[in-house]
Amino acid sequence: AIGGTPSDCVMLGLRQLAPGHIDVLVSGINLGPNVGRDIPYSGTVMATLQGYYRKIPSIAVSILNLSREESYDFTVAGHFIRSLVEQIQSGKMKLDAILNVNLPNLPREKIKGVRTTRTASTGYVNLSAQKQAGGVKYALELGTGLRDNLEEDTDIWAIHHGYISVTPLQFNITEKETMLPLRNSMEQMEGWR
Repeated sequence: AIGGTPSDCVMLGLRQLAPGHIDVLVSGINLGPNVGRDIPYSGTVMATLQGYYRKIPSIAVSILNLSREESYDFTVAGHFIRSLVEQIQSGKMKLDAILNVNLPNLPREKIKGVRTTRTASTGYVNLSAQKQAGGVKYALELGTGLRDNLEEDTDIWAIHHGYISVTPLQFNITEKETMLPLRNSMEQMEGWR
């Protein structure tokens, strides 16, 4: 057991528990989707960064849940990820990105197929406020994600229409277009001390 974040677990695994060649890194299967604007604070997705930075094919896997009482069947996700890993290991799929896989919580026969998607511009998590004696309690809760204006081929659209969503993610957090103007501004601040 590791008392840390998912990324801490992966770092320990890669550096201490499984040194040497790693074929593939799979993070999940997470309960609840990691889609749209919510991706940057997903522990499941962020854990794959450790593999991505080391050029290890990395996959984050999550299952959509519509309510906290819903039961989960991990069989479909397990079968799909196994097939995906086999494609990667056979060399049939070149992977220079993290694959963010989100599945609807449906039996295999009800899944309509697989869609290569882009991230939705909306989020899936809502902030709720409940008045209580002595103040207000705020909580992050899974939203329905159902929006009338969702664009086709986004991750949220796909899982709500019965498809498995596979979104390639890339992480370069330096905003390059700002570098030169920022450098010029910083040079003008040389006398700040």
